[in-house]
Amino acid sequence: MTLEVPAGSGLGGSVAMQVLDNSGGETRVLDLNEPWRIRVRIEWEDTFNLLVNTSFEVHAFVESIGPGPEEFLGSNTVTVTGTGTYTVDINVGPNQPQFGGPPAISSLYKVAVVAEHRNNANNETIIAGFAEAPAVHLRNP
Repeated sequence: MTLEVPAGSGLGGSVAMQVLDNSGGETRVLDLNEPWRIRVRIEWEDTFNLLVNTSFEVHAFVESIGPGPEEFLGSNTVTVTGTGTYTVDINVGPNQPQFGGPPAISSLYKVAVVAEHRNNANNETIIAGFAEAPAVHLRNP
């Protein structure tokens, strides 16, 4: 998805994500008793190098498709050094998500991320973007 940036700023970019199993392969079926991770790629364009040495804070969420819970999975930060491609992983431990109790039942879920830009003072700016993966089956074997 495209990053939302101020019009005419010379800034732009996009956010994409992948769900990876514990071997590093992209997947749509995960076993909850195994660790997994979310890989986020931010394509960043800064024509005038206005925002060098700032950062993107990336947060990941999972939500049941249909009635059911949602949960924050984790976050990570990547420093921006100019125009380029930045990749950040969010590691999800085994038996996660738990939705406030024992590990979730086997079901279909959406996984999404939001990338929030932070300035040199670590304050959130108006630049942000999000992405979501195709539905994933979280198995509780």
